Amino acid sequence: MDSFNSFIKSVKELIKSCDCDYECNAKRFKQNFKNWTSENYYLDKFIQDTQLSDHNYNFRPQALEWITYDRLYNIKYTGHRKYGENWVDAYRANWIDGCIYRWDNNSQNWERNDQNLFVTLIAVSHKVYGITQNPETKDYVIILDNDICLECEYTCNAIHFRRNFENWTSGNNDIDEFVKNTQLSVHKVNETSYAIEWIPYDRLYDIYNEEFGKMRRGNWIDGHISISENSSSKLSDNWDNNNQNWKRENQNMF
Repeated sequence: MDSFNSFIKSVKELIKSCDCDYECNAKRFKQNFKNWTSENYYLDKFIQDTQLSDHNYNFRPQALEWITYDRLYNIKYTGHRKYGENWVDAYRANWIDGCIYRWDNNSQNWERNDQNLFVTLIAVSHKVYGITQNPETKDYVIILDNDICLECEYTCNAIHFRRNFENWTSGNNDIDEFVKNTQLSVHKVNETSYAIEWIPYDRLYDIYNEEFGKMRRGNWIDGHISISENSSSKLSDNWDNNNQNWKRENQNMF
């Protein structure tokens, strides 16, 4: 609570510190505070903070806006993809109003460019821990919980698989994406057998050719991920929280 009170205090000081002898962007934004809300107090304050820090006069504002969902149309899901360090659900849409360009003194409102602008939407349902700022770029950074599945709203099998994506590759992007998609599709605790793993060749031994055809046999050192029999619980009984890895069975299986 102390950190939040400090944040609010800094906002108030920022408002008072606007001693521009002209009608700057911050004053224009402030006049409109009463006309919008995200219905989240903390998010409102965050957006307002970016707006109150913009003291330009006739330049494109660098502040954030709250854009109501009904100002978007043709919203289409484009897939689950990596965004920074997170895997998120992405959408594309058109933004009716377009982005702010500059202030129009005649209409006493923002002049906008690129109406019906094609934009990308990122669905973030993660728990938000806080906000920080890069001291070099001055960019604001939202700190999210990266372990919450957007579909399940808890840490499911897909999240356990996703955490390990950076630790393996087949060396072929198409194969990697195919394997990852099977892993990201298993949300229920008893569905891990539907996921495919990439198995490095050095995890196999005693490899020999079958008598007919090109089939080869071998032994798999690690064995397959344990199959959960618990279909009702959110807690996966084939995940080892202590070792942060899958429980396995049938090591050295043929």
